[in-house]
Amino acid sequence: MTSSTDIKRFYQSVDIVSEEGGYYIALDGKRARATSGACIRCHGEALAEAVADEWRAQEDIIDLNDMPLTALCAAVSSSEDGADAVYTDNIMAYLQSDLVCYRAEAPSALVARQAEEWDGFLTFMDETFSAPLTSTAGVMAVAQPKASIDRVRAALKGRSRELLFVLSTLTEITGSAVIALSLWKRAVTPDAAFDASRLDEGFQEEKWGVDEEAAARTTALETAFRAAVLFLELLPDDARR
Repeated sequence: MTSSTDIKRFYQSVDIVSEEGGYYIALDGKRARATSGACIRCHGEALAEAVADEWRAQEDIIDLNDMPLTALCAAVSSSEDGADAVYTDNIMAYLQSDLVCYRAEAPSALVARQAEEWDGFLTFMDETFSAPLTSTAGVMAVAQPKASIDRVRAALKGRSRELLFVLSTLTEITGSAVIALSLWKRAVTPDAAFDASRLDEGFQEEKWGVDEEAAARTTALETAFRAAVLFLELLPDDARR
C-alpha cells in the first residue's frame, strides 16, 4: 500500500549526461533535480555512475532513504554562492574544540583508551599540516594554537566545493574535524575513524550495555557516515587533492 507521500517511479531510463561543469543524471532524457529545483550535478564519472545506480535500483516506489549519494549530490548542487566559506568555517569551528582533544579524567581504562586511539590523530595533524593541537582533560575549553588553525584553513583554501562539503559533513557526523581530515588524507580507515568518533559511547556500552534508542542512533549515524565516506572516495583526483 502506498501513502500520499510515496513517490512512484516515474521514469524508465536512467542515463548519465556529461557536460561542461560536471555529470548529470537524465531520467527519460530529463535532468534529475533536487527539491530546491537545482539539477543534480555529480563531480566525476564514478560518482555519477553510483548515483545513477541508486535511481536504477528503485522499483515501483522510490525510497529516498535508499539513495544517500543522490541526497549528498543534491545538497551540494543546491548550495549557494559563498557555500565554500560556510563549509570551511564549519570545519574550523569544530577544530577549535575537537573531540580528540578533550580527554576524560577517569576512569583510568577510558583515559588509556583515548590516549591509544586518539593520540595518533594529533600526530597526524602535526606531521601532515604542521598543525599541533593541544589536548586537555576535563570539560574546560582550551584554546588551540592560532598558527595551527591558520595552517589548516590555508590547506583548505581553493579546494573544490564538493570536497569542502563532504569534509564538513563528515566533521558533523563524527564530531571531529581531525577525523574528517584524516579520512581526506587516507591516514585512517573508515572503520577506525567511525570507532574513534564513538570511543566514549562504545566504552559506556561495554560497561552498561546497549539500549535500543542508542543502537538506532548509532545505526543512523553509521549509515550517514558510510555514504559520506563513499562520496569522498568517489571524487576524482582533481577534486580530492
